[in-house]
Amino acid sequence: MPLLDRVRSLFDAGTDTVYECRVCGTKTPSDADRCLECGSGEIGAFEV
Repeated sequence: MPLLDRVRSLFDAGTDTVYECRVCGTKTPSDADRCLECGSGEIGAFEV
């Protein structure tokens, strides 16, 4: 395995994407168009 592929696999191994409302902070499903709590359309995706 080339070195660059090994480095990428180390960084990709522990990342999850969390979707949450930017207005109220409620976690939302990845396919949601609007926040289930406040109705805002401002959904942010964050890698943790």
